[in-house]
Amino acid sequence: MRKNRMMRAASALLVAVLLTTSTISGTLAKYVTKDSASDTARVAKWGVELQVEGNLFADSYIDAISKSDVDASLAVNASNDDDVVAPGTYNNEGLTFSIKGAPEVSGQIRIDRLEVQNIYLAAGSYGLMVKVSNVVNEENFDELGDLYKWDTDKYVEVDTFETGVQYFTLEDVVTLADVYYPVKFNLNGGVQYLSASDGTNVDTLTKVADTIAAAINGSAVAGTKDIYSGITTYSVANTAKFDPNTDLATKFKLDLERITWGWAFEGQNDEADTVLGNLMVNPNIVVKASGTDYVLLADEDYCLNLKFDLEMTVEQIDGVANP
Repeated sequence: MRKNRMMRAASALLVAVLLTTSTISGTLAKYVTKDSASDTARVAKWGVELQVEGNLFADSYIDAISKSDVDASLAVNASNDDDVVAPGTYNNEGLTFSIKGAPEVSGQIRIDRLEVQNIYLAAGSYGLMVKVSNVVNEENFDELGDLYKWDTDKYVEVDTFETGVQYFTLEDVVTLADVYYPVKFNLNGGVQYLSASDGTNVDTLTKVADTIAAAINGSAVAGTKDIYSGITTYSVANTAKFDPNTDLATKFKLDLERITWGWAFEGQNDEADTVLGNLMVNPNIVVKASGTDYVLLADEDYCLNLKFDLEMTVEQIDGVANP
């Protein structure tokens, strides 16, 4: 009996404990409301490709006829390290440049420098004053043809024999009705510059620069030419801005632009080419008609140098408002 009473007492105590435990557990439970937020980010894409490859000019050129032969010979070779051009030289590979990419940020493109310089000979009559090496006297004076002498600042024709005078003859005379540009440039292919019928009175290098400047500026840009150096400089006032995810190649149409050039070997104006070649050797022997006299050429009468100088910058701009 005693054992049963003890078992009943233990059971009653266990029930009491369980009831108490349940009451305490319910009273101490916490309220829980759950939510979550998650976000990620990456660096925005830039990926602008501003690329320039190749060379326009060289210090030597192989014979145009045998240029693909193993034994091709040099047709033009500079006497120093200068890059040169001459009749019969050309570059069909040329210089390529491109602006492409689709950055995920706002940006802008600007032309920091664009200068071009082209070889030319202005309109007029030109010739070469060559010293008479023979002894000139009264007996042979009329037989030697038209003779000239240097008089202060010009060459004048001598009608009667004079003693103590250095005589000259006028050789290789050529008359140009318009300015002559022997080197023809192309933007994006073609070999039309090898034809003499394309018009050598057009400065095609400036036209190439016009196209590039207009693409960035959004409208035509007039270059300013220095008459003494022959350099045309472009001041591109507008900066081309673009929105995020703009395909730059499509917008500016300057993807893989190729500049090529050529100087026809013959058929353009061989006499004018000769004048340019002689000017490179000694400008003091080349003269230009001024009325009945002949004078030395002024700086604005000719240019013997080629130049293509382009510098551009592509940069991100602040297109986000301050927080």
